[in-house]
Amino acid sequence: MQIAERLLQMGARVSVYDPVSMEVCKQQHPTLKIAYCPSALEAVTGSHAAVLITEWEEFRNLDLTEVAARATWPIFIDGRNFLSSEAAFRAGLDYSGIGRAPLRAARELTGQSRTPTGAPAYPNLSVS
Repeated sequence: MQIAERLLQMGARVSVYDPVSMEVCKQQHPTLKIAYCPSALEAVTGSHAAVLITEWEEFRNLDLTEVAARATWPIFIDGRNFLSSEAAFRAGLDYSGIGRAPLRAARELTGQSRTPTGAPAYPNLSVS
């Protein structure tokens, strides 16, 4: 929860999904101003960045193409190096794994970014 708390301090709106510990989190942090989502795909919908910080098997089978399609900005930070960087790149994500070189989606390299002009930096973040 430290990551979510810090993101909130920075002014981000945070959506979370965890298939195992979400209910416990709600009980332990009842005043935390985060959106609890029913699925990982719901958590990334409209996000400006997604951060994976758990290694639940459910995330290994995540449809990364759908993640990229649902995100406003397809930025994906893999805090566990859990996913294939090449698969994330092929799905259209700007993928960064801890200790790995970032892989930018082709639309970034060609100047076809979906970043809105003048938008604040990462106001919607998804943490899974």
